[in-house]
Amino acid sequence: SLFPIAGELDLPNEDGIMSQVGSPVVAATVSMGGQTEFSNLTDPVIVVLRLNPGNITRRTCVSYDFNLADGTGNWTSEGCSTTVSEDDPNIVICSCNHLTNFACLVDICARTEGCELSSIALTVLEVLSFIGVTLSAVGLVLTVATLLGFKKLRERDATKFHVQLCIAIFCMLLVFVIGIDRVPPKYLYGGCVAVSSLIHYFTLVAVMWMGAEALLMFQKLVIVFTQITT
Repeated sequence: SLFPIAGELDLPNEDGIMSQVGSPVVAATVSMGGQTEFSNLTDPVIVVLRLNPGNITRRTCVSYDFNLADGTGNWTSEGCSTTVSEDDPNIVICSCNHLTNFACLVDICARTEGCELSSIALTVLEVLSFIGVTLSAVGLVLTVATLLGFKKLRERDATKFHVQLCIAIFCMLLVFVIGIDRVPPKYLYGGCVAVSSLIHYFTLVAVMWMGAEALLMFQKLVIVFTQITT
């Protein structure tokens, strides 16, 4: 994306977590005496934007500042005001005191029932998630230690499969704890791709080992009992 949303946005009356660009991006530049950057204009720049179909919630006129998010760039509502057309809610009139790239951000969360959560609820969910992940990781470590600590258990084929399954799940949880929501804004796209790819990979590995363990149990139980009865 040429104008990505890097992390959280500083927008009025919303946290910006579920915001997305809901209109075409309009750029305006004027060169006067070698100067191309103008701000704090006496007469504001009026930009009329038409929203994409369905994007009609929490409309906010914004401009793109390439100096935000550690030089990566991000949208900001500073210097812009928003007016919604009375005739058509899909038409937004932006009034800004500077020249740059303009667009309208909309809130996709407001179109989903029950999506909005208070900051307290989000904090509680985050704490509960990390407590659950921590308990799961401790349980996996204890399981592996128990299976490898006893010689009789260690020599079984099922134990080898189960240990590999526990390691795969543990790696997935470790990547989740370290990488989720902790990618620097400067490396947001690449970091998110790396974290999601690793989580997806270890999930597939865990599913593969569960399938292998199920096949082993089928061979040792179903096939063996079938041969005995026949």
